[in-house]
Amino acid sequence: IVITLLIMVFLLGIMSSIGMSEIFLPLFILPIPTFIWIYLYLKPLRHIEFFYSESDMLSGKAEFTITQDKKIELITQNYTLRDNAGSQIASFSKNQFTNIIRRKWHVRYGNKYVLIQEDSIILSLLRRLLPFWYFIRTNFVYYEMKNDTEKGNILGMFKRKIELFDNYTLDLTSDIAYVIPRQIALAIAVLLDTGEKR
Repeated sequence: IVITLLIMVFLLGIMSSIGMSEIFLPLFILPIPTFIWIYLYLKPLRHIEFFYSESDMLSGKAEFTITQDKKIELITQNYTLRDNAGSQIASFSKNQFTNIIRRKWHVRYGNKYVLIQEDSIILSLLRRLLPFWYFIRTNFVYYEMKNDTEKGNILGMFKRKIELFDNYTLDLTSDIAYVIPRQIALAIAVLLDTGEKR
């Protein structure tokens, strides 16, 4: 689809140079929404499965799974963590517009709410503006929320080390009361890595 769009832009440039762009412009613009719809329709849902052992993986017996709720969500992306019986354990969500400035994930389970966000607003902006953004380390902080807006204690951090291969540490030593179940903390850490293309 991307290659097709690039070819269309190239051909439109040729038409413009010979003064025929006004005639053929509608023919190039009208198919674009169709291409976008086809791309979104064919794009698979992001599902992540977790296994306790290699034998479980071979048998396809996942202990718990993260499922993307809907393929197309314009503002908020929603995911659900389920156990092997299909029961909901937790829900994860992020706002794609506020993520432009600073990545934030909202984790809800039972009556608990945990906010996970990039460690620094300054670093988050630098990661988006500088061409060597990949080498600026991205860490996420886990906050226990008192309500929808007020942060409580720091429960832990998901840290990335700058090495030849990606190396991560999920540090929950601050969460001595086990406010966030380790299963949920691990699941959202994997989603942070895959969902944020880090």
